[in-house]
Amino acid sequence: MNYELMVFDHEEREAFRQAFSTLSHTSDDAAQKRREWWCFVNPNGGAFALFKSGGEIAATCYLGGKKLKIGGQEFDCFEIGETATAPAHQRKGLFSKLVKAVVDQSQKSNGALVYGTPNSQSTPGYAKLGFDIVESSNSWLFVMISPSRWLPFTLPQLPSFAAQGTVTELTAAQYTQITKSYSRLNVSSETYLNWRFVKSPASYRFFQIYRGGMEFVCAVKESVLGSYATLVVSEYFLNGD
Repeated sequence: MNYELMVFDHEEREAFRQAFSTLSHTSDDAAQKRREWWCFVNPNGGAFALFKSGGEIAATCYLGGKKLKIGGQEFDCFEIGETATAPAHQRKGLFSKLVKAVVDQSQKSNGALVYGTPNSQSTPGYAKLGFDIVESSNSWLFVMISPSRWLPFTLPQLPSFAAQGTVTELTAAQYTQITKSYSRLNVSSETYLNWRFVKSPASYRFFQIYRGGMEFVCAVKESVLGSYATLVVSEYFLNGD
């Protein structure tokens, strides 16, 4: 098969849309909105790369710009993701070529670092290309199952953690104003937070809780975990930390 590489930088949103409108693909509207948000709406830049074969998309990969604070210094970095190859086009070396293409694109933008959170299928491919695979013992997933989904009876109403304090739902603008100076790995600014939460295709809600002299602030979004509907706490702060 003949493959053509196409790379769309941060300023080429319309060309990206045109390519997807003329090529056969399985992406839904939600996937396209997420891609545009990562790569073209992103205030820190980005890019999207794909291989096409004939009239269809064979493989994809994106870059999303992130300004990170490491050791007190700020660096222009890029997150890599969606390194996916359609089944009919696997084992053609497309993964490696796409990753190399977007890494080259990041260097054109003076990116200091390219990082990602690959799944078990793509991790070996990244390792072969020289990426350092970092296992972190400080990364955890906490899950609280809603008992109403599992128990055949109704539990007595118990006072919740939030009920013991004062709970206020915040607007996105209020959340941004409160947390813009809080320490994050991503360098915070009103522009970044507006992109991160307001312009995101995901729907967020924001809460501020005062309890026992402590202030909790959090951003929550709806998501799925397998076949289960979930609420994800995207970030939270206790007294600004």
